[in-house]
Amino acid sequence: MDDDMAGVLIGLSALRAMTPRPDPTLLKPATLPGLGALLPERAELTLQVGHGIAGIILGESTVEDVLARYGADCSCSCIGAGAIPGDSARGREDLRVWRISYAYDLDGEHRPGRPRNHTRPRGYRVDSETRRVQVIEVGTYQKQLRTAEGLGAYSRLADLLELYGPPERATVGDERDTYEYDRGMRVGVDRESEEVIVIELYRPRR
Repeated sequence: MDDDMAGVLIGLSALRAMTPRPDPTLLKPATLPGLGALLPERAELTLQVGHGIAGIILGESTVEDVLARYGADCSCSCIGAGAIPGDSARGREDLRVWRISYAYDLDGEHRPGRPRNHTRPRGYRVDSETRRVQVIEVGTYQKQLRTAEGLGAYSRLADLLELYGPPERATVGDERDTYEYDRGMRVGVDRESEEVIVIELYRPRR
């Protein structure tokens, strides 16, 4: 999508965000009426755009660093080997891990709402050659994780635009629109509710 179309998308979406909602009592707990974005409660819950979270640094931290910080109760996807339990991947530097997912447990069961997942990213995309983290992913279950500026799951589109301004790129989807910032963040917004449902952090684009 070119910049002109992105501007059109942002303009229309921002206009929709200013439209009164029929039932404000249905707002999710991560956003308070009239207060907009909320700040993270603790430093270790802070998503640092273009940098990382809680000592996991984009482009520097490894698979081992993630498993040591957040636990091995996850599934790791490996090139040519499918998905294996996180504890099997720990210490195996020969494995070409490309994804770590806490949405899946050690047995490969999809359990994204586990209590521990409220305070840790749901997944990581990893360079399979260097085993270094390239992308940190946060979804709707990570309600306690927020950017330093206060953006998190169930924030409003209006909050996103107020905090970060127009994105460098915007893509229209069937169910969600995607807003991408060169400073190192990609945000998925539900088209119907206009709530943030996905945040991805990556290294800034120079």
